[in-house]
Amino acid sequence: MGRAKVLKVAFGAAAAFMASQIHANADQVIADDLIVQGSTCVGFDCVNNENFGFDTIILKENNTRIFFNDTSTSAGFPANDWAIEINDSASGGRSHFSIVDRTAGQTLLRLCAVADTDCTPILPGAGLDPQTAINTADIATNTANIASNTARIGSLEQTVGNLQEENQTNKEGVAMALAMGGGGLASDENYALNFNYGNFDGASAAAMFGSARLDDRWSLNGGIGYGFGNQSVGGRLGVRVGW
Repeated sequence: MGRAKVLKVAFGAAAAFMASQIHANADQVIADDLIVQGSTCVGFDCVNNENFGFDTIILKENNTRIFFNDTSTSAGFPANDWAIEINDSASGGRSHFSIVDRTAGQTLLRLCAVADTDCTPILPGAGLDPQTAINTADIATNTANIASNTARIGSLEQTVGNLQEENQTNKEGVAMALAMGGGGLASDENYALNFNYGNFDGASAAAMFGSARLDDRWSLNGGIGYGFGNQSVGGRLGVRVGW
C-alpha cells in the first residue's frame, strides 16, 4: 500500500472517530418506536455497568424531576402541565415525593420522608398517618373545650333566664303598686274595700286593699296584690293619721 493511500485511510478513520464523538454529544432524534430490552438509567450520574438490581428505570442525579408537558391548544381540551419532583434542590430542604401542577404553580401532593418533620409524612405500614393522630388529638382538645364552653353557655343562659324572671317580677311589683294606689275613707265611712287592676310595661296585676277607721284621726289600711305573669304576690300595711 502506498504512503498516500495509508495517509488517506488514517485521515478517514480520524474523521469518522471525530464524527462519532460529535454525534455522541449531540441531541438524538429517533423517528420510530424505541424499545429497550433491559433497564434504563437517565441522569448525569449514570455510569457504565450501572447496577440496576430489579429496577427497570433509574433517574440518577442531584435533581430528579419528571415533567409532563401537555401541548393541547384546542378549546375545551385539558392542558395543564404536571411534574413529579423528588426532594428540594436547596441545602436544608425537604426530602419528599411531590406531584406538582406546574401550570398553577401548586404542589397538590407531598409525601415526606419518615425522618423529615417539616411536612406531613405518611409512614409505610403504619395504618394511621401521624398528622391524622395530631388532628385526632386536636379534635379531642376542641371537643373538651366545646363541652366546657357549652357548660358556660348553659350557665349564662340560666343567669339570663333568672334575670329575665326577676325583671318580670319587678314589673309585676310596679303593676301591683299601681293597682293598690288610691282609695281612702270618706268622712261618713268606717270601712272600705277596693279592687283594682294595674299594668306596667306588659306586666299585669290585680290588688285588693281596704281601710278601717280607728277613731276620728287614725285609720288602718292594708292590701294584697297578685301578678299574673310569674304568679308573684305582694302586700302592704299602713296607718293613716289626719287632723
